[in-house]
This record gives sequence, structure tokens and C-alpha cells, in this order.
Amino acid sequence: MRNALGALAAVVLIGVAACGSNPTDSYKKTDPATIAADALTALKATTGIHLAGTVQLGSETMTVDLTSDLSGGVTGTVVLAGSTLQILGTGGPRRTVYIKAGTDFWGKIAPASSAQLAGKWVQNVTLLPDVIKQLTLPNLMANEAKYPWESAKPQLLGIGNVNGTASVQITVTDRASTNGAQETLDVSASVPHRVLRESEGTAFSLTFDRFDATVSAPAPAAADVVDLVKVLAKK
Repeated sequence: MRNALGALAAVVLIGVAACGSNPTDSYKKTDPATIAADALTALKATTGIHLAGTVQLGSETMTVDLTSDLSGGVTGTVVLAGSTLQILGTGGPRRTVYIKAGTDFWGKIAPASSAQLAGKWVQNVTLLPDVIKQLTLPNLMANEAKYPWESAKPQLLGIGNVNGTASVQITVTDRASTNGAQETLDVSASVPHRVLRESEGTAFSLTFDRFDATVSAPAPAAADVVDLVKVLAKK
């Protein structure tokens, strides 16, 4: 995944818009740097997140639907190369991401071993678990602390609406990019001012909701786990 991943990791959680006739009327007049700072304040109060959308992974467009919390635990699905993968990531200091897929996926990745891998929770899969971890709440928060939006030249773009919630749109410079790429953030016009959507051209487009979600992600039973490295080593 390209440098936009660092910016991806800066996203925060959607807030439920407070009641009001049209909150964008006043919030759109707010200085963009203040809007960016408001988003960081909302992030610091976040304990869970659900994100959905697309991420460009090399030549493939990956569709993600993931929920995580402060423990680092994550569950959900990823659609990659036309196949749906189940995701289970344990939280805590020894975070491990497991992937479960069918022969339609493993037949493309490891055809000689697809029968052993299909339907199992597979660990030590190259690259993909690292991408999933970048999209979990602890990583999102850590990267936002490192690359705060208010220092990324925020500019007002306009007003928007994400899944029925009014937003104010700002652009910021992708702080992990070497070419000055611009991200667009939809920030809730009502308190708490959470990021509802973040996008950057074809690199990624993600929406956020179900804030303060909790995740139950215990490690799968040993009998259901397969180590990809060990399987491939036997071939």
C-alpha cells in the first residue's frame, strides 16, 4: 500500500449530529484550522470505530468493512480480487490478524495449498494483516497524533452530507505523501465534530460511524488456525 496509508491511519470516528435546523450555516464559517482541531478533540474521546469503503492496494481495489476498538481488536470483512475474506484480529500487546477465505481466494494465492487453507483462520499472511492493523483505532489515533490535521494546511471546500448527517468539507495535505496530494474530510457540522468521511482521489475513500463500538475478538481455537508460512514451507 502506498504512502497514503499514513494519512488513512489519521481518520476518526463519525458522530451523531445534534438536533438543529441547519448546523452547517454557522459551522461553515469556522476557521478550517479550528475544524481540524475539533476533529482531533473528537478523536481523543473515541473508544470504537466502524469504517467502510475502498483502499487501493497495489493494482487491486480492496473493499473494507471493519469494526475496531481501543484494544486493537478488529472484526469484519475485506473483498479483494473478487473474493470475500473474513477478518479477525486479537487486541492487546500481541495483536494477531487472522484471515478466513475459501478456495476461490486461496486458489489464486497458494493454489497448491488451497485445500489446507480454505475455511481456516490463516495467520502470517504477507502484507494484508499490516494493512488491516493500520485501519484499527489505536493506529488511527497514533498517526493522527503524529500528523495532526491542523498542521496540514486545512482549507474550506464546502458543505456536504454523509449518510444523512450534515458536514463541512475541508481539504488537507496528505502528510505522508511525497507529492502533496490533497485529502478531503467531511467533518460533522454538529458536536461532536467527528470525521464522517475521508478520501483522496482513487487512493482511498472511507466513511466512519458506530462510534464507541466494542469488539469481541478472541483468538480462534488452535484446531481452526493454520500458519501460512509453515504450510508453504512444506511444499
